Amino acid sequence: ILLIKIIADGLNINSASSLGLAAGLIIIAAVNIFSPYVNHPLGIGYLMLVALMMENLKLLRKFQTSCIL
Repeated sequence: ILLIKIIADGLNINSASSLGLAAGLIIIAAVNIFSPYVNHPLGIGYLMLVALMMENLKLLRKFQTSCIL
């Protein structure tokens, strides 16, 4: 469920970095079908990095839209 929320946030932000992070997360989820990469420390680290970056991008976008109005 967390993966789906992070990917949905990335697609809603609609910036190049968020789309790239979401695509990487989709690829890691696909690789996880054949090997437990998400359970590996690198996969967990990537998941944490993507979650933090998406939250940061959401806050940045919210701040930019509030400053424009």
